[in-house]
Amino acid sequence: ALFIFPPPADLLKSIKEQVTRPGNKFTAQALSNIMWSFAKLSITPDAEFLKAWCDYMIPLLQEADTHSLSISLWAFGRLDLVPPEKFLESWLSFFDNKMSQVNQQDLCNCLWALARLDIRPDDTFLMNWCAAFERRAQVENATE
Repeated sequence: ALFIFPPPADLLKSIKEQVTRPGNKFTAQALSNIMWSFAKLSITPDAEFLKAWCDYMIPLLQEADTHSLSISLWAFGRLDLVPPEKFLESWLSFFDNKMSQVNQQDLCNCLWALARLDIRPDDTFLMNWCAAFERRAQVENATE
């Protein structure tokens, strides 16, 4: 069995200070990993941290790799935390543009997160998701 112990308060405070401190530099991968870690540890970030994280992450979405995009949304789903609308709109747009590069696992993780949060993307996104999943299935089956 997995036992999750609350992290020391100083650790959370330090992470929050680093993300909210002006001038600190993070990559999209680092920010996604922070959110993923919170979700794995069942730590729901407070509103101040979430705002700072989203404000920092939105401009980085365009350069984020597809796995970072995937795990960031997965983290929201795992925490049952609906992302702010501005983040979600940006995420959906950038993910849709990169969907042809996404592997099946990350495609499924994103669809799971959207479903868990009761977020229904538009039909174009869903059709693109289906096409990407089918293409990846053909590619991954051909390499076996």
